[in-house]
Amino acid sequence: MKKIVLVLIVFVFFNSCSKNDTLQFGTIKGKVKISPELGINNYTPYLVSVWLETSQIVAITDSAGNYSLLNIPEGTYNIKAQDYLNEYNLIEGKISNITVNGGETVTASDIILTPVNNNVNNFYFNNLEITDSTGYSQYLYPYQDLVVSSSNIKLTGYAKKNYNYYLDTVVSIQINENDIIKVNTSKGWFSQDIILNTSKNDIKVWIGEDENNSNNSSLFETTLVYLNNIQSVNVELNWESDYYSISAGDFDIHLINNNTNDSCWYNNTNPDWGIEDFSYDDPVLYDYTNAYGNSYGSEQLRIYSAANGAYTLKVYYFSNHQSGSTKVTPYISLYLNNSYQTFYAPEAMSVGDTWTVTVINVPFEKSAISINKIEHLSTNYLPKKK
Repeated sequence: MKKIVLVLIVFVFFNSCSKNDTLQFGTIKGKVKISPELGINNYTPYLVSVWLETSQIVAITDSAGNYSLLNIPEGTYNIKAQDYLNEYNLIEGKISNITVNGGETVTASDIILTPVNNNVNNFYFNNLEITDSTGYSQYLYPYQDLVVSSSNIKLTGYAKKNYNYYLDTVVSIQINENDIIKVNTSKGWFSQDIILNTSKNDIKVWIGEDENNSNNSSLFETTLVYLNNIQSVNVELNWESDYYSISAGDFDIHLINNNTNDSCWYNNTNPDWGIEDFSYDDPVLYDYTNAYGNSYGSEQLRIYSAANGAYTLKVYYFSNHQSGSTKVTPYISLYLNNSYQTFYAPEAMSVGDTWTVTVINVPFEKSAISINKIEHLSTNYLPKKK
């Protein structure tokens, strides 16, 4: 009997404590808004994080910016809210000294979101795009070299500020440090016809009239390369058994610029020809390995668009990488735009021989001029590998 009474007393005690504890918890409701000083009319405070400082009680706002913090112990609290306008700009707000009593629901004052730093005026472009005279469009990316085949280009895009806010403003466009073109936007949208120079066109676009405005983070720079007559050169050098034989020979391409007498070859794989610091008219040599991992494999030389002039193509038999003399017959595959020719050495070559294959004239003639002459060791004058 005593045990039954004791159990009843304990049950009543804990049941009473449970009721008293329930009465010690309350709720805070409120709303999150953005500071009107930011001038962002279409911002929606949706899925904004709201929490009590010094606790793990967190809420997320609904599509109207409302939140509810539940099961809060009696006490006085500070409430914080935080969101990102975009990847650059963090905004947050705070209200202080909100007192909660057990069993009550407190409606707090609005939490106003303001920038964490002073760079909230984040200007930027969205969907910068160029369209050529044929209607072909390409998106622009910063600091790229984009090749285009038309000099008449339409540049379009949206000028924006902060989070999805389109600007009615001025967009400035400058090409190769020439006069600045100013374009008015309509709800952020702008469109401007521009004319490109042959070869490189360094493009700058920014929001506003002053490129150096300390509050302007919009400066966009890229390069458009206009090539009105592409003269593509692709040279491939091979020889029999060049991949699977460890001793089949080691041949080198030599493309000589007849205007400067400079040669693109193994020790000078990417000379600056044509326009200075303009990579599209420069040759690039690729030296491939064979099946055994050494560099005695085939070679390839490419020029995206060769500058006008004459280029002499030669092949030098550097070494067979074994004792004794091994004669090998190399061949050249030559692509000039869509034209294709194959040249075979007129005879098997010995180490030290030079084969003068052809002269390539740019602009292209109907076909390259075939010379097909072997110069033997006694008359060879090409430089040797270092």
